[in-house]
Amino acid sequence: EITPDDIEEWLGALVLANPTKEKIRRVMNVVYRRGQKSRMLPMTGEGNPVAFVTQSSRSDYKAVIVSPEKAFRIMMELEDPYRTLVFLVAVTGLRISEALGLKWGDLDYERQMIHLRRVWVGNDIVEQLKTEGSAAPVPLGDLLADALRGWYQNTPYFKSDDWLFPSLKLKGKTPLSASIMAADKIRPAAMKVGIRLEPGQRFGFHNFRHSLATFLVNRGKD
Repeated sequence: EITPDDIEEWLGALVLANPTKEKIRRVMNVVYRRGQKSRMLPMTGEGNPVAFVTQSSRSDYKAVIVSPEKAFRIMMELEDPYRTLVFLVAVTGLRISEALGLKWGDLDYERQMIHLRRVWVGNDIVEQLKTEGSAAPVPLGDLLADALRGWYQNTPYFKSDDWLFPSLKLKGKTPLSASIMAADKIRPAAMKVGIRLEPGQRFGFHNFRHSLATFLVNRGKD
């Protein structure tokens, strides 16, 4: 009895971003097709109403892009370990989940590489990375290496299996919280150096990742 219009109306009522709604539509489509394959549903078009559902995947999110100069000023407003963490994300383009998943043993100073072996998502460690490309080593430049060595000299957790950016409150048992850092550290620092945010706009580690990509694309056009 479910029609494509019913599903579109339901998706439209969800307070979620369009890309997330499109993922839900795709999952629903797979469920219906499985039902058809097992003969629980008719093999005709009526057996899969999701096949006729239209859902945009276009995101309304607009990333706030900052120049390298502004990124540096934001970084200098922060204390360690936040300063070093922002520097790491800004110059490598790592996802914050990848950066927080790093341990000291993942740094290869001799070969100038950072090995990505896990991510920290929410309050869980995920050993399997998002894509095969995500598992590729990240270049470790001299300036970044010096910054990481500087933080290494100050962190109380410096063993090979310790987190690069541990939660001191939790005695190094887990990495820091990305959401708390973004709200309490990154956003205030950005606003302090003149970053203007529209109502509802966010600012966090993802902005440095987007900014690096934009900078490299524009550099390639020069």
